[in-house]
Amino acid sequence: MSNASINTLQINLALTKAATDQLQKSLGDFKSDILIQELTPMQKKFGNPKSWNIFSSKSKNAAITIVNRKLQPVIAESKQNLVAVKLQTGKQSTTFISAYNSPYANIEETLKEIQEMITSLKVEPIFIGTDFNGRHTLWGYRDNDARGENVLDFLLANDLYVINRPETPPTFQRHLQGLARFNHLAHKA
Repeated sequence: MSNASINTLQINLALTKAATDQLQKSLGDFKSDILIQELTPMQKKFGNPKSWNIFSSKSKNAAITIVNRKLQPVIAESKQNLVAVKLQTGKQSTTFISAYNSPYANIEETLKEIQEMITSLKVEPIFIGTDFNGRHTLWGYRDNDARGENVLDFLLANDLYVINRPETPPTFQRHLQGLARFNHLAHKA
């Protein structure tokens, strides 16, 4: 699959069985080759199709699932809060990173892990899908919080671009906080 595009879906399943059950249909609807997400307790309990190739962080909270069996992933790194996989995408490889940071954990630890991964890469495209649990108007919140500001500083320092589509609805909503876009997609070519 060296010259084909790779369709990537990043989703927050909101810790629910219904959303987890809907996952396979969503992957088909979006014709996804890769799923970048946090692993939910439901997935940990009920699993995923055996044909999927799943790579997870050491904490088992961040995961990259290769749905397209034609892709030949190579694990680049598995750390506490992130997992990185390399795929051949044309003449060079692209590194796909999934990271998760609990709203109760120190965001700096996850940002440090991602920084170490980015620094270790040669000049190649990277694609990062995360759930930082940080709010910022840049990715659809009505306000900013300290975590969101930390993430924005990190994105700017590393020349990363948020590629969330404005027309895409959030995948998780908290009734107390209004709209919540927990999916932060960043790309560096």
